Amino acid sequence: MVVESLKYNYVREFLQDLLLQDRYKKITPPESLNEILRIPEKTAFILGLDAIIKYDQIIGEEKYLNSFIEQLKRIFKKINNGEDIKLGIYSSIGRIVSRKLSVDIDNQKEILRYIYDKYIVEGYFYFGYTSNYTNEINCIGIRKDSFKFDERLIEINRIISKISNKTLFFNDEVSLTDDVSTSLYYAFLSPNYISNLLDNSLINNKKNNMECFLKRDIAEIKNLLLKALNNITINNMDKIKIINNFIDVYMENNNVKPCIARVKRSVFGKNNLKDIENILINKEDNLEYLIALILESRYSSLSFKEDIMPENITTLELPTYNEFLMGKSNFVIINPEIKVNKEDLEMNDMVMSSNIKVNSYGSVSFAIIGVLFIIIGVLLSILIKIS
Repeated sequence: MVVESLKYNYVREFLQDLLLQDRYKKITPPESLNEILRIPEKTAFILGLDAIIKYDQIIGEEKYLNSFIEQLKRIFKKINNGEDIKLGIYSSIGRIVSRKLSVDIDNQKEILRYIYDKYIVEGYFYFGYTSNYTNEINCIGIRKDSFKFDERLIEINRIISKISNKTLFFNDEVSLTDDVSTSLYYAFLSPNYISNLLDNSLINNKKNNMECFLKRDIAEIKNLLLKALNNITINNMDKIKIINNFIDVYMENNNVKPCIARVKRSVFGKNNLKDIENILINKEDNLEYLIALILESRYSSLSFKEDIMPENITTLELPTYNEFLMGKSNFVIINPEIKVNKEDLEMNDMVMSSNIKVNSYGSVSFAIIGVLFIIIGVLLSILIKIS
């Protein structure tokens, strides 16, 4: 399945603007994303796409979509705080639900009941992944052992562990979330060894451009990884092994789409809120705050003991980050795709040594130039004295 609202040009253009315009890069993450988001300048894009997915689930009609997008534009232009942006989005959803139900906006109870039924009673938990797993999920479901570490990544960890008590990659427990934004973040940064790299302090710092992980720019990711390895005491052969192992694994799964698996909340008996009656009768708080009590995450990470069967799962396939970034019409990428050969990226001892020699020659060249300037200066002083 695809996200229905993304079929429309004006929706895609709105999301593209959230990525490209500088003013949106200053929006601060909400608390729900603050713990995981390693590329904070993409907060606006994540929140915008989250809002559109919620719109499809709760309202699901193109009839009101253009009005919703126009409201989102005003919200994102006026507000720089992620928490307040979310409240603005909830307010917009509430107003559109009142129009859909043909009830007055003051009829909070009916509006809240409708949102609750759509988002909680009939709602989902989410799991972000990449499209190379879609066939497996559709055929046999989500299994706890579906996402085991590749042996080549394990070998990288073994090499790193010889000099450090930290590892580059770790095998996260497979879990679901009721937070759309969290699942989107991991969908764009899956498989999980990619988000592992972003969590590593050797790689994630202000001097590095983390967008290469979203673009899946393997050449730039390789450069960041090599730069990180140059900051620790590790021999060239181990560096070569780490880089080549990573490239081997990455290139096998690089041509993929971000996806979200949706699992009915009823599967886990979590399709109700214990405090819903108190929310429905609350007349003191504004509508957007009450909607937030329904839509905000209560299970940021939900573990499960048994495999989730495919009949309980629907999958959403999203455009790639580059398609969001560069394409306005049907996500056709304007610039041709740059083909990358694995052989061009892999390293060997000769390549590593040549890099070292180039650096040495550069240092020597500056030294020689310095000496020449000194000699010229001495000769000039002698000539002046003679004359």
